[in-house]
Parts: sequence; C-alpha cells; structure tokens
Amino acid sequence: MPNPEGWDTRVSNEQVKAAKPLGDLPLVVICQSPNKPLFAVYIPPLLTGINAKLQQIWQDLQSELAGLSSNSTRVIATQAGHDIPNEEPKLVVDAILKLVNETRSQ
Repeated sequence: MPNPEGWDTRVSNEQVKAAKPLGDLPLVVICQSPNKPLFAVYIPPLLTGINAKLQQIWQDLQSELAGLSSNSTRVIATQAGHDIPNEEPKLVVDAILKLVNETRSQ
C-alpha cells in the first residue's frame, strides 16, 4: 500500500500502546463516517468484505480513543473521508472552539 504521508507505522503503533488515560481532560475525536469505504482506493472490489471489517475495526479504535477521557465527545464527519480538515473544515473549527469555550468556562 502506498505511503504518501510518510508515516512510520512502527513508531505510531508504539505511541498508541503507550497512551494512558487522560482523566477528565476535554477531548474531541473526529471520525470519518462509518459509511465511507476506508481503503476502497487500494482494495479490489472482490475484497469489499475485508474493507467492511477494516472499517469496523477503525470505528472501534476511534471509540477506544474517545474513551481515554471521561470528558470526551465523538463527532462523525459524515461528508469526509480521510482528509477531514480539508473536506469538513467547519467541523474541525467548531470542535476546537467548543474545547476552548469549555476550558474558558471552567
């Protein structure tokens, strides 16, 4: 699979494994819609069942990420795929403003 972002999967996996609970730190997790095919560009049509399983795993991991804080919100970007900041920038800005406003009011 191509790696246009230059990510280091090994390092990323180690960082995820090392993640600790965040207590009540405000957290917003923005996820792509579960209806968007996760790896459709890379997976031939015959493997759509695998793509569906990968999408479910991805959604489960996003829920787990939101579970790191007792003060988290999970937002679904219904119109976006992988590039949420460019595909739904207002959603990202609104999430940031929500966190800033909540923090200021405390």
